[in-house]
Amino acid sequence: MWTLQGLLIAAIGFMWNIHLLLVVLVCAFGFVSCISIGSGLRSATRAIENLLAHWQERLSKDGNHAGPPVIGSPGTSSSIFAALKPWHMMPWAMAVVWILLGAAKYTL
Repeated sequence: MWTLQGLLIAAIGFMWNIHLLLVVLVCAFGFVSCISIGSGLRSATRAIENLLAHWQERLSKDGNHAGPPVIGSPGTSSSIFAALKPWHMMPWAMAVVWILLGAAKYTL
């Protein structure tokens, strides 16, 4: 995600004074890529949460598992801190940046 966003920001820097349509297109692509990446990260997070729930359910039935946990750290359960994790917050924050960049170019 960050490589793509960095390349698009650099492209905006080169195109800023060339043509409004090019800047708007790059901003739109940046925004759509943030939404796409964010939804993929949300799906991956849900898959991990489902795996942990399944593992806990199965472990509570057996109770005799001597191996390691399914993942090293299940993370924090607080919804405030969970919302601040990079895979939750950053795609949406970067999407807002793309909207602001497009608006700034349009108003200038």
